[in-house]
Amino acid sequence: AIGNPSIQVKRTGLTISGVEAILVENIAAQDWLRIVVILHDERAYRLVFTGWPEGQLEDSPEGVLFTTIIESFEFLQRPEPDSHQEEIIHYVSAVIETPVYNEPTMDASPVGFLEVGTPAAVFEYLEGNWMRIECPDGRSSDCWVLWDMNTLISYSGPPVTLNIPDPAGLKIEGTRTFESPDKRWQVLTTASETVNFGHEEARFYYVEMIVSSEMARQTWVPVSEWKVVGLGQEFPPVPVHWSTDGRYLFYTTPGDAHGACVYYGNIGESFDRLDLTDGTVSVLPPPHARTLLAVSPDESAVAYFAWINGYYLVIRNLSTAYDASSQGSVRWMEPLDTISPYLTSRMEWSGDNARVRLTVADMNDFCQIFEESVWELDISTGEMVEVSRTVFPTPTP
Repeated sequence: AIGNPSIQVKRTGLTISGVEAILVENIAAQDWLRIVVILHDERAYRLVFTGWPEGQLEDSPEGVLFTTIIESFEFLQRPEPDSHQEEIIHYVSAVIETPVYNEPTMDASPVGFLEVGTPAAVFEYLEGNWMRIECPDGRSSDCWVLWDMNTLISYSGPPVTLNIPDPAGLKIEGTRTFESPDKRWQVLTTASETVNFGHEEARFYYVEMIVSSEMARQTWVPVSEWKVVGLGQEFPPVPVHWSTDGRYLFYTTPGDAHGACVYYGNIGESFDRLDLTDGTVSVLPPPHARTLLAVSPDESAVAYFAWINGYYLVIRNLSTAYDASSQGSVRWMEPLDTISPYLTSRMEWSGDNARVRLTVADMNDFCQIFEESVWELDISTGEMVEVSRTVFPTPTP
């Protein structure tokens, strides 16, 4: 409602099971929604009624359903937890071998692993996608895992041991090919059929990225992993940049906008580097790349969006970005308070490597662009200014 004032969202108070609640109507998503929010006993409950067009009558089937649920909804008394057993929030099962830490920080060394297919109870969440889990070896000390949708599945009980097939036996359903500018290297990415691991939420497919050169007589496989299928899923990796000295291939994993009004031109959820001389892969340390990214023409820097309790535009020295002490490679981290990354369609460098240009598209309810603005960041001063704005004619229905 705040992002699009043309949507007149209606908010009304009501009572459910003796508890004050809020009814929010006229929510425009892929369908019209009614949402009821209830705060009770330190928990938030959200009821979503879909298929609710504007002007829906209360005596319609949808209206009767809404009234029946609201009038019959009842809170039950929560049982007192066993003092000898922690409350289990839900469970996770491992898709791949997952490191377990004794504290929620990547600076800690792994103290063990959650084995492939193995479930564990979850007791606590922390900011930064950390989860405190039941220790795999039965230790009483804290055990933490870092959530990743491609390595763990999260669900309500009972615990499930995943049945993960051998990827070699899967049918290949998608392939793409790429070639380096000097035509020395070829890239083949493959995507398998979708398989279920024995839980309704565990639907995955397998991807590989094969980089080979007949001239160099070398073949590397920098990516060979499972990818989850569903909202926000990732696609097979794609090349982003080949270094002019022929040593490195930089690649990313595209993400799925899943029907949202976005117009990405160079989207990526990572920015990894393959050394073509020895096959080693380097992963960009924090702040991690998310969505748009671009390498400067002289290969001195890379620009990308990062999420750190909000979106930032990050400018980083490319030559030192993958070093152990890579935090010093960050030249600028500009908060994007005035620009929505989801509406940024292009990120590009100026020819003199001095500025990064962002093109932002404003859209109406039907994902049609009615206004476009261009912003530039001067990487010598860190100043970001709007350099142009264009208003487009309203399309005729």
